[in-house]
Amino acid sequence: MRSVRSAQQTHNMADSSLNYVYMHASKRKRLSYNVPDETQISAIKETRLPQSEALRLDCKTIEIRVGSEEEHLQRSFHIHEFAICDRSPFFMNAMKPDWAENRPDPRVIELPEDDPAAFALYMQWIYTRKLPVLPEDENSSSSASPSDGFPTLAYAAVLAERLLDNEFKKAITDAYVLFARGPTLMTRRYPSNEDIRIIYEGTNENASIRKLLLDI
Repeated sequence: MRSVRSAQQTHNMADSSLNYVYMHASKRKRLSYNVPDETQISAIKETRLPQSEALRLDCKTIEIRVGSEEEHLQRSFHIHEFAICDRSPFFMNAMKPDWAENRPDPRVIELPEDDPAAFALYMQWIYTRKLPVLPEDENSSSSASPSDGFPTLAYAAVLAERLLDNEFKKAITDAYVLFARGPTLMTRRYPSNEDIRIIYEGTNENASIRKLLLDI
């Protein structure tokens, strides 16, 4: 009889211990989990996108030589074929067999009249959807044009027109608008006369970037 009672007491003690552990574990979970409010949720950066908008990287790269070889300004870039062809009708056509077969190397495309720095900016845009054109010191009072230094927005605007990439064209025009709408008068930047010359000489009269220059 004693052995039965002892076994029952042991069983009850085990149940009590398990209940104690469970209750405290539940409390810890409740205390450690904070449901984000609407403000916190709105601060979460959206990183999702439809699969149809994803970069297609399951392919070989192509070589793009940009700039004048005679002036020793040419630079070579390697980029995923699908990534650039999906965004630029120019490259999509250039990689078609009828066009590619006419080049010494079908997987090499030369752009001798374009600016290497502008194409480097385009590659950044393709892979990151960002334009690294801000000065290191955002509070700088310099009146320099946004196209000073690397990369050159004016040449990038010309490149965007040539490559027929509408999203890149919009990104360039948006960048000019944001520079012109700086937080203070001292930090606002506007296209220089040289920028305007580059854009007008490198684009057609219907280019959206030309219309923008009249408004900012």
